[in-house]
Amino acid sequence: MIPFVLLVVCAVAIYLSCEWFVNAVEWLGRRLDMGKMAVGTILAAFGTALPESVVTLVAVTTGESA
Repeated sequence: MIPFVLLVVCAVAIYLSCEWFVNAVEWLGRRLDMGKMAVGTILAAFGTALPESVVTLVAVTTGESA
């Protein structure tokens, strides 16, 4: 039962962080007076590159060296 609860809690945390990230990018675009297309392009670029970067960062910081 505990793994299922942890799965649900983690899924909610991921969903909320994604919502906050998208809202932050939208507000940044408004403050910088950027067009919707430019904001969408930036969001797509960060959205696709960020997970790969985090995996690499975790591997570098927690991996063991020879």
